[in-house]
Amino acid sequence: MTTQVDVVYDGIRRSVVQLTAVSEGGVAESMVKKIDVEQLQYRPSVVGIQEIAYDVSGGLVRLWWEADDPKLIVELTGQSVFCYDDMGDLPNPRPPGFTGNILLSAVGFDIGSSYTIKLKLKKKNNRSPVA
Repeated sequence: MTTQVDVVYDGIRRSVVQLTAVSEGGVAESMVKKIDVEQLQYRPSVVGIQEIAYDVSGGLVRLWWEADDPKLIVELTGQSVFCYDDMGDLPNPRPPGFTGNILLSAVGFDIGSSYTIKLKLKKKNNRSPVA
């Protein structure tokens, strides 16, 4: 898989991150850290998800909250948008050992399969700007 993580916007209260990949066949991604809260500006201790816009072609993507026992956020196939604005955001349940990070697993990707996922994140418990 050829993958890329682009931080489209990174402000005090919100971040927008786009995840992309194109499969070259072979090994898929398994529990790969895609959003590391320590790398975001103003270093939130955790993020909530306000929106997930995605286009997954030829496979299945799972997003997870990182923890001692990672918790499934969502499974993505096809194209759609999940918007959680009406509830504020989809919060991290903060299970034991949670880090605030988001992991990704991609399965069933043949050559040429791809995904593009845009996550709109709400930052919580900001500490200080990243130097």
